Amino acid sequence: MDLFENFWGMFVDPKKRICFIYLISALVIGVFWGAVVQKKPILLTFKNCLSLDIWWSKSARLDYLLMFVNKIYFLLISNVWLSSTVVTFFIYEGLHEVSPAGLAVEADKILVVALFTVSIFIIDDFTKYLVHWSLHNVPVLWVFHKVHHSATCLTPFTIFRTHPVEMLIFSARSIIVRSSVIAIFIFVFGDLVDLYTVLGVNIGLFAFNVIGSNLRHSHVYLKYWDWLELWLISPAQHQIHHSRDSAHHGKNLGVVLAIWDRLGGTLFKAPSETTLTFGFGPEEPTSADTIEYAYITSFKEAAMVILKPLKRKGHFRNV
Repeated sequence: MDLFENFWGMFVDPKKRICFIYLISALVIGVFWGAVVQKKPILLTFKNCLSLDIWWSKSARLDYLLMFVNKIYFLLISNVWLSSTVVTFFIYEGLHEVSPAGLAVEADKILVVALFTVSIFIIDDFTKYLVHWSLHNVPVLWVFHKVHHSATCLTPFTIFRTHPVEMLIFSARSIIVRSSVIAIFIFVFGDLVDLYTVLGVNIGLFAFNVIGSNLRHSHVYLKYWDWLELWLISPAQHQIHHSRDSAHHGKNLGVVLAIWDRLGGTLFKAPSETTLTFGFGPEEPTSADTIEYAYITSFKEAAMVILKPLKRKGHFRNV
């Protein structure tokens, strides 16, 4: 019963990307984009957004399976995984070792709340970029991340096409970043710290989700103005990130803000019109598009990546 409630709870929890609020808003925006901007018949646009060729493709069915399997996996390890409360307390106590009384800086509460809300949003987004960059550029991490890039059709549920190792990496990132920011702000400002939220979600993240974050993993090619794509990652830019074209590999690694891609030299502005094919090029095996790869084969491949430089150095001459 707990598993059932936890699973279906994702559709009503505003903290989750697939909350029905965000799915519906993405559909509305997708239909509006096709009917008004692309000037297609509204019924055709609606039909295209919900095409069974996409939503019930072999690729999408694997997404649904991994969504369920990964949820079970995370529930099983949740009792032994990092606790954000414990990490926050540990950092907070560490700061008090430096200054036992804390800082307790006096400031306007509205200013503190605004600063905290913006800080946690920006730092969270920046560290997501750093981790994503690492997943693409560190060979042993790419082995696990390419499970996500094996999708040949994109739907909002493609976010669940994630290797368990990558899930742990991003979970640890989130806990460490959020716990650090919370502990530091409470240490500095005391009980003035609070967060501007909508339905319990950081106002910046809520806005990102409600204005169509789910279109990032879709076949609705929604491009922003060129100047805006220098600041925010559009759905089209993220779709380019999933493209098979080698010119697009490792581009647009940001989640919300595009400034990290600009600083890192990984920004690729979306053309007005293009045809994209998703998934791997010939350089990667199609076996990553299976649950067997996600849970078994990937670890063998990761071991080979780790051992390869050792073999070259002669540490395993008989292997």
